Amino acid sequence: MYGKKVIKRDIYQIIIPMILENILQISANLVITAMVGRLLANDISAQGICIRITDTLWCFYKGVAIGATVLIARAYGAGRHQDCRKIAEQTILTEMIIVFVFQVVLYFKAPLFLGFFSKDPQILSLAEGYMKTIIFEFPFVVITTVVTASFQGYGNTLCMLAAYVLRLPLIIIWIIIAMDQVSRFLLSVGLYYRINKKREQTMNTV
Repeated sequence: MYGKKVIKRDIYQIIIPMILENILQISANLVITAMVGRLLANDISAQGICIRITDTLWCFYKGVAIGATVLIARAYGAGRHQDCRKIAEQTILTEMIIVFVFQVVLYFKAPLFLGFFSKDPQILSLAEGYMKTIIFEFPFVVITTVVTASFQGYGNTLCMLAAYVLRLPLIIIWIIIAMDQVSRFLLSVGLYYRINKKREQTMNTV
């Protein structure tokens, strides 16, 4: 029989990495939000509209993954390890089929769904372009969600925590590289116009 201390220790070993994983995931989203916050008002509105739809779909993916976590945990507890793999594979396959349908519908009929949130033609045009780009990440979101559910079903939450610990610095590095390239471009353009302006002033004085 397990004592209360052992049970509490096991619970903490499972839930603490899960909590930290969610915090890191939110932190990564905060970095993306910080970048979007520096765009124009229409760009922010377009991104916000698309996020409403993608977040709704993410809740669907997460709900299916939670169900898979329960089934995997039951199979793992009963010693049926092969069934754990089958459950994870079946979940990924089923969600991939559904995701493909979502991708096709949102790619060709994006204005139909985006029109519920705004009637501004410029915002809808920007949102449609953003949606047609972001839908290609859906399969990777599904794979990550199901893999996370599988590890949680095994009771191994440290592995996904390590994955998110590695993910956050990589996102920041890519953002820094992108900002560096943009700043260099803007600096070059600024210097070009400044040199031309001085040249015109010199020619006018002559």
